[in-house]
Amino acid sequence: MNYFYQKNDSKELVVLFHGTGGNEYQLLGIAGELFPGADVLSFEGDSGSAMSRRFFPPLVNGEMDRNAYNDAVSRVTEVMNELNLDYDKITFLGYSNGANFIIGFLENAIEIDMAVLMHPSDLKYDVSNAKRDTKVIITAGANDYMVSPGQAKALEMQFKSSFDDVNFMLFDGGHEITEKEIQELKSVI
Repeated sequence: MNYFYQKNDSKELVVLFHGTGGNEYQLLGIAGELFPGADVLSFEGDSGSAMSRRFFPPLVNGEMDRNAYNDAVSRVTEVMNELNLDYDKITFLGYSNGANFIIGFLENAIEIDMAVLMHPSDLKYDVSNAKRDTKVIITAGANDYMVSPGQAKALEMQFKSSFDDVNFMLFDGGHEITEKEIQELKSVI
């Protein structure tokens, strides 16, 4: 699995997971705005290619391939373990497919201080064993053509029973990340 690792001698790390069709560089600008000076580790999904590149295979009849999903989470976890990451604060930030992928790390109780899930879907996750003290931020677009805001709201309701600090933010836009979204995220991070 390809990744980009930029060390800035910070004690804070941001781990990035792009949306469908993106790459390991897609969210660097957003990470720079939200977490200036932080070290950055950004992964490129290895399922599909070019405009269909993602972290796990597309849904079939609304269901994800759980085995492929879990295997991809394990591969990324292995890379992170090999890097011997030692940080005071670790944030996972993902958009769309990348946001959905981050939830696999939450399910496996990986040590994450904060998870920023931008436009995720409700794909029947089980976060009952997650680390309660992980802060979770979920964003959604009121006019999202790919993921209904109701799905993101359902995630918020589910996550409130497993995490102590869950924030849900609804914006006027669609599935895209807007400047207003970035500015509002700055106020809760």
